[in-house]
Amino acid sequence: MEQTLSDIKQNAQKLHKSGRFKEAEDLFSEVLRLMESSGLDPNTLPLRKEQIALVYNDRGQCRYMQVYFDEAVTDYTEAIKLDPTLAVAYYNRGTIYYRLCAGMPQETGEMQSYLQKALDDLEEALKLAPDNLEFLEGLKNCKAILLTKDKIKVLKLKTTPLGKLAKLLFLLDNGDRSTGATEEFQEQNTEAAQEAKNVFLSILKDKEKGHHQIINILLKRGEQCRDYPTLALPSGTASSSRGLRKADEDLLTLTQACHYLGIEYQCLDEKLKKVQDKALLTQDERNGTFFIYAENLFMIHMCDSLTPTLVFKLLNIMKTNKSFSSGIDKDLLASITIDQLTHEGLKEALFFFIIRLMEDGNMLNRLYTDKLKDAFKELNQNSTKEEKQIITSLLYKLRNYPGECHPSGLCIVFCVSENREGASSEIAKIKKLFENILGFTVKIEENPSVKTIESYELELQKPKYRYYDSIVYWFVSHGNETELKLPNDEIYLREEFIDNFSKPANFIKKPKIFFMAACRGEKTIPVVKKGGRPSSADAKHRANIKIPDSSLDIENVHYEVDRLVVNATLPTRYSFRSKDEGSVFVDVVCSLLEEYCGENITEALVEASRIIHQIIFKSNDNSFEGFSKQACSYDSTLQKTFIIPVGKKKQ
Repeated sequence: MEQTLSDIKQNAQKLHKSGRFKEAEDLFSEVLRLMESSGLDPNTLPLRKEQIALVYNDRGQCRYMQVYFDEAVTDYTEAIKLDPTLAVAYYNRGTIYYRLCAGMPQETGEMQSYLQKALDDLEEALKLAPDNLEFLEGLKNCKAILLTKDKIKVLKLKTTPLGKLAKLLFLLDNGDRSTGATEEFQEQNTEAAQEAKNVFLSILKDKEKGHHQIINILLKRGEQCRDYPTLALPSGTASSSRGLRKADEDLLTLTQACHYLGIEYQCLDEKLKKVQDKALLTQDERNGTFFIYAENLFMIHMCDSLTPTLVFKLLNIMKTNKSFSSGIDKDLLASITIDQLTHEGLKEALFFFIIRLMEDGNMLNRLYTDKLKDAFKELNQNSTKEEKQIITSLLYKLRNYPGECHPSGLCIVFCVSENREGASSEIAKIKKLFENILGFTVKIEENPSVKTIESYELELQKPKYRYYDSIVYWFVSHGNETELKLPNDEIYLREEFIDNFSKPANFIKKPKIFFMAACRGEKTIPVVKKGGRPSSADAKHRANIKIPDSSLDIENVHYEVDRLVVNATLPTRYSFRSKDEGSVFVDVVCSLLEEYCGENITEALVEASRIIHQIIFKSNDNSFEGFSKQACSYDSTLQKTFIIPVGKKKQ
């Protein structure tokens, strides 16, 4: 029997840890039932009381995570009755009272009652475990409610519709654990997303009570942004530009999300400017939607497109998936009707709950959306003509990389002008296209040294680059099959450049595009033809990409994946440039990227290959004999379609 109980408890704890709370709850109940049926009366077995108390506490946690607050309180109370020294049970029960208090209107008797219960429990927990920092933080947060009465609220939410409140809370978090935060802050991000998911569920359970809860949680987040102390670091140091803390990022995200949704905030402007200055943000990065995750914005747009009926049908489809349904309150969601979802804010609450639950179950992230696509395909089978149009549009967008934010991406240009006529024209074309038309942040490095290039490996580690949706590199220089030639006889290995600049963690699961405008050797593609465009030899490159076996694991993405390497020429061949215009490859590609705004980048590259290969070149410096052609090519491990951004100027 002991072995059986031990096995069941271990399985229950594993399920709890993996987020399968309902299944874990059932197993903990089975443990308690077996204890009872075996005559293990806790009142007659004092040595076992502590063990049984822990089981009640664990089951209470499972119920708490499912927003069964009353049942959870009952379990915690039973645990305390069995073991009055179990500090964690006091903390857990006090946390529920605190949450219930936060969900009540100010100055009500019910709120004061919950507040006092929360204070009593949290103080007792800290008394039993005075060194526990989590208990201390919980008590501080609880006491802070007493001090908010006289403070100016950061967010003006009194007249904000429930649907907009749900959107704001959804935009503040990121459910993709591998791209939403640095490793240091992953746990905090996950907890915040979990809190939001539970609030969405609360709205579905009781709209009025849930409305109070979401307002209070948003007010709390605003107050945290207002009250945390800023940390000033010496300007010009490496730490000053990489010193953004999670609280800083939360502030930037909150203010931009409010701006996007048209929600007023106050008391943040002075601190916001300090944080923006500390992060060395450009004007474009300070404005717009830069610090909002693109996948969240896309889900907001998707929710707006879907009707209440489609969201209801989507829920019914998802409930058939075991991985999804294990984390939901089946009785509650079975009681939801289409008519309910027509009430303001309930469609949003249900849709965002579905998305966060899928992310929590490792079924969805910014790159892997197959489960959601499958659900929409099934949804499409029994839909009206109008609904099919909506679903078809969403399925198309799900095939593309998310790209909802501005600036559209980051573009870094390494251009060697030494002994390369026309280089200034190349720089001007790239800068005009990416900065003025496509809406990228552009950084130009003319005549870079090895040290300059290596400095960018550190630059791209800065926290702000995590919010860019794509990165584009241009390397314009002389070269050969293995080397890129820099000024002062320095070289940078071609494969090493592509490899090193595919690795920045801030761009995992995002498209990385390399335009390599350099010769790859000294061979030509000869043609028997008189005439030809005067030109000289220029540069080269090739990438050897291996797709890892783990590519189906949606948590871990190899750095070489989601990469597009575009070569100006074929292996071992020359590429050509003209005296005044510079690289033919740069000229043609820039023109076509502008022409194909809003379309698949590979369509522009196919057209570039055709146009470039039509041109006949002749040497103006005797670097080759006769007449020749050039053919560009590309290697791709993109897992989704990269749509060329339309950009701010084109919208």
